[in-house]
Parts: sequence; structure tokens; C-alpha cells
Amino acid sequence: MKRIPNCATAGGLLALLLLSFPAIAAPCPSSLPGNNGNFTFESWLEPNKSKDANLSHRFGGTITNNGAPSLFIDWPEVGFRGHVPMKETKKVSISAPLGDCEVVDADLWWGDRPTLLPGVKAVRPAGKTFLAELARAARTAVLDLFAKDGKVYSSSVGDLFVPLDDNNPPKQFASFKVEFLSEVAKGDYKLTLILDVVAEQRGFLKGFFAKKTGSEAIVTAVFEDPFVARGFKVVQFSYRKADLDEGKPGYLFQRATLASQTQPPSYRVSRLLFLDGAGRLIGTMPISVIDPQTSTTEAR
Repeated sequence: MKRIPNCATAGGLLALLLLSFPAIAAPCPSSLPGNNGNFTFESWLEPNKSKDANLSHRFGGTITNNGAPSLFIDWPEVGFRGHVPMKETKKVSISAPLGDCEVVDADLWWGDRPTLLPGVKAVRPAGKTFLAELARAARTAVLDLFAKDGKVYSSSVGDLFVPLDDNNPPKQFASFKVEFLSEVAKGDYKLTLILDVVAEQRGFLKGFFAKKTGSEAIVTAVFEDPFVARGFKVVQFSYRKADLDEGKPGYLFQRATLASQTQPPSYRVSRLLFLDGAGRLIGTMPISVIDPQTSTTEAR
């Protein structure tokens, strides 16, 4: 796997928008695109337009494979990792309570297998990593929104490509849309996970797994955040071959409601990890989490 060097030249720069507090003097760029020939990449910040979130902004990143037979992307700074098949696009985004950011150095790795890329640009909180708890300004914004609307809800979405063979690099993939929702209203905290097979692929996947026995997992989602895992009462969920059978929906849908809390809401960013049927880590995506400002929440 190759590493993009730390330079501000075409094909040598990846700038990824993350959260930063307080706001820097220069305006935050709304989009930072690039192209290294094998793939195009873009990081971006925009006002939130999703009906699944009432936070003010969305941060995200996009990779498009321009035709490389195999492409694996790893952005440790943003919790983004995974395959991008030929001529496909992988996009992840999270909702955020503020639109402040700064551009910093961050590694981007790419290639046919996990390998490191040096010195790419990224935007994140000053002096913190992307996955660190956000500064007081973000929590204040969430509290103000909760006081105004009586509820706070966020959404995190991403594309996931799951290898179906043991070739190195893989030649066939299952395509999923992933959505994670986190919300609080009147003290009730709700969490929702959706793993949805891309509709055009359902027939292909049924045929692919027709000769395989058992109910093997096609992909397993693992929560890194202890609050989320405790809310669902389990750390992981698996989408299995049996879920492709006729009469069943083409997605895995899980929802958890936590006991009413007297603590006001807070906001942070964590990761959702993805494993293939053999239990190998094949991808990650960032998720935004609305949770109580306490660590004693119990699920019901």
C-alpha cells in the first residue's frame, strides 16, 4: 500500500475536514478535492440537510476509484477504512453541532492491501485527534439545541464494500449502505443501526450464497463505543446469508431505547468496525453519538 506525501500539490494532498474548537480566523473550506490518478478524493463540510439530524453541519469524505483493479483506503485520522472496488465510490459523513475546523497534517494510506501513506492534510480539533471527546464549545451547542427544541438527533452514514472471495486482492464484493442514528427526546435516548444491502445486488448475492451451507455472517458490525454497546446490550450484529432469503427484508435493522435520563445530552465521535465472514477487520466508519453526560446509563 502506498502513502500520499505531505505536500500541497495535485495528487499529493488529502485535506479532510474534522471538527475544531475554537473557530480559526480563516474561513473553513467547504470542500478540499484531489486526484492522484488512481483515485479522486475529497473532504468536505456543509450545512446539514438531512432530516435524520438537527445538528447544524455535516463533515465527510469521499473516495472514487478511477479504475484501479484494487484499492484499499485507510484514513486513521478520521476512522475511515475500507475497500473501494473499480469505478465505485465510498462516502462517509457524520452530523456535527458546529462548523469550525482547521487543516492539519494526517496520513492517508492506499493500495491493494492495508499500507501507510505519509503526511496527508486533514482537518480536526486543534491539539486533539478526531476520535477524541470534543471541546466544551460542542457540548454547549448541543445543550443549547436541546433547550430550544427539546430533542437532539444525529446521523452517520457510509458505504461499505465487503469482499466475497479470498483472492488477494478480492474480485467480488457485496455492497451495503450503513446508517447509524443517535437521538434524545424528553430524556429517552434511542440508538438505531441499519445495514442495508444495495438493492441491485440482492439477486446476485442470493445466487452467490445458494451453494453455501449454514447461516454464515456476510458482514458483522462492531461498536467501539461502550455507551452504544451497552445500549444495544451487545457489542456486535451480524448480517447473515439467511437474511437474504425470500420473504425477509434486505437489511439488518436494530433499535435500542435506554431508560430515561435526568442528565443533559452530550456529543462525541466514535467508530463502527466491520468484519467479514472470517472475522477479519475490513473497514471502519466514524459515527456521531448523542449520550447522557454520565457513564451509568443502563439499557432496558
